[in-house]
Formats: sequence, C-alpha cells, structure tokens
Amino acid sequence: MDFVAIDFETANNFRGSACELALVRVSDGKIVETFETLLNQVEFSGFNTALHGITPKMVKDSPKIEDVWPSVRKFIGTNPIVAHYAAFDTGVLRDSLGLDAFSEPLSYFCTVVLSRRLLQLPSYRLPWVADELGISFKETHRSLADAMAVAEIVLALGEKSGLDSLGALADSVGVRPGTLSSDGWKGSVHEGSGGGSLS
Repeated sequence: MDFVAIDFETANNFRGSACELALVRVSDGKIVETFETLLNQVEFSGFNTALHGITPKMVKDSPKIEDVWPSVRKFIGTNPIVAHYAAFDTGVLRDSLGLDAFSEPLSYFCTVVLSRRLLQLPSYRLPWVADELGISFKETHRSLADAMAVAEIVLALGEKSGLDSLGALADSVGVRPGTLSSDGWKGSVHEGSGGGSLS
C-alpha cells in the first residue's frame, strides 16, 4: 500500500477557496509522514466557518495554495492520491490551480467509491465508513483528521479484502483510477452497469 491521502477545507461555496490542506503519506502499508497547512483566503462564509472553525484571522499570514503546490507535489511524488468524495478535493485542485498545474499527471481514487463496492451501509459519509471499519474518528471537518481517517480506511479495506496494494484493491471491485492532467480530468469510477459511483 503506497498512496497519499488528501483533504481540503474551503472558505466558502467556491471550490477554489481552499483554506486548509492536509496530506498523509502511506508507504508499505504504514502511515509514515503528514503535511498540513492553513491557506490564505479572504472571503469566508458563515456556514463554512461554522463547519470547520477556520476564520480569516487564522489564515491571514498563511501561504496561498499556489505557493505551497510545489512542496505538495513533491510530497505526493509518484503515488496516487486518495480522498473521501474525491470529486470535491480534486475539484478544489482544479479550481485553485488550473489544469496547467498538472503537466505531471496525478492519479486518484475515492474511498466513497471503494466503500460502496466493499461495504453495505445506510450512508457512506466518512464517520459511517470509519465506524464500520473500527476506526476511531471524531468528526471535526479539519483536514488532518479527515485525511488520517481516509488513510486508515484504505488500509482497513485492504486488510478486510486480503490485498496489499491500492491498485489490487481497486481492481478487485472494478474501480478505475481518476486522473488529473493538463489535458483534462476523468473521475474515479466503478466500471460496472452505467459507470455509477463517479467521483
């Protein structure tokens, strides 16, 4: 298992308004390194601040996402990224940076798509999936806690399935990776009937 879990929080309802980012690197099936930063934004909605508690004052001296992207890209390296509702997090990347930032393509998977193929739950929200897999998770809508839960979910799904790589886990349930590149993007999707569970 080699991948990087990613999570964003946003300042308002525009996906390009990232105000926090966290990454969790998994190597050989173990969490080995984390990265987190607040990101400078000016326009916050009351709803978003109530959700995650991040305010303009907290981020006023923080870098912008384009300033940290080179370090983030280096942290990710050649690994696929994984997120819960990956359509959201990859949308934040696209709307914040533009597709030209992905001259070196990124591949990604979604733990919602994977969980829908491997678990039977009434809801596939992050707390439900974590609870089903015995992962301790307090819903805070903060990036590092969420990214850590995503990493632990992937590891737990691999253990449950008896598979030791993310690619093998996805292949076992017919889920293809999504991609972000300067030529465009495509979602991570189950290749079954109707191509459902796009993310």
